[in-house]
Amino acid sequence: MKKSVGLWIVLLVLALGFSWVVGCRDDINVPFPESLIGDYHGIYAYQEVTGIDTQVNEEALITFRFTSNDFSMYKDTSIPESLRIFCDVAGEYELEDGVTLALIDSSLTPVTCFLNWGPSGFFQLDQTTDSVKLTQVRTEGGAEVTTRIRLLKDE
Repeated sequence: MKKSVGLWIVLLVLALGFSWVVGCRDDINVPFPESLIGDYHGIYAYQEVTGIDTQVNEEALITFRFTSNDFSMYKDTSIPESLRIFCDVAGEYELEDGVTLALIDSSLTPVTCFLNWGPSGFFQLDQTTDSVKLTQVRTEGGAEVTTRIRLLKDE
């Protein structure tokens, strides 16, 4: 009698342990999103650091649109033209272990802006159900360049 109760307790502990391990694995391995398609609003931030000095540290409100393989980024219409620093851009993107953005048009509107500050290259992707965070850190001309795009999806 005692042996059969002990056996059931051991089996129960093993079953609970197995279900706990399987459940934790699902929590850690978040599946990569199938698509970014949609309209988003958020912040585009660009920073250049040479040594310990920050050369550039700018951010602006933007609107981002992802279609099946194209993207566009426009300044938020609430920002006056005189305060514009980022260009409106269009390009293509590829979603694979992150996001690769390739600019096709680095300035969609004829305004003064910094063409080389546009989003291009490989970005790390962090996505929840309603937001997207893209981050890129690279070295360019001796400076560490960080580009962050934080977007909230329109419903």
